[in-house]
Amino acid sequence: MYFAQSIEEHRIEVFKILLFRTLDGYDGYRDEISKVVVDAIDLLRGKKSLYTIDKERYPLIVFLNEKGFVFLEDIEDPKNLSNKDYYNLLSVFESNLDFCMA
Repeated sequence: MYFAQSIEEHRIEVFKILLFRTLDGYDGYRDEISKVVVDAIDLLRGKKSLYTIDKERYPLIVFLNEKGFVFLEDIEDPKNLSNKDYYNLLSVFESNLDFCMA
């Protein structure tokens, strides 16, 4: 059976893998995750628009802005996320059924 997967879905799946690896103790992806969260918070607060956010991370930033806005409002320092923040980020991505593979 063949599965169709958009580029956006693929980027979200890769981002979830980065979150899992970070929660396992690997620190190499923290900066990449932080960039997504910073842009999502800036978009939420009106400091950036859809035209000024990073285009490579666009699907992740918009997704977080739409689905995780409650979580984003509680983040104090997006450049220094805690493990609790990573778990919350992961739950935002996993709780959305639109991106589940059949």
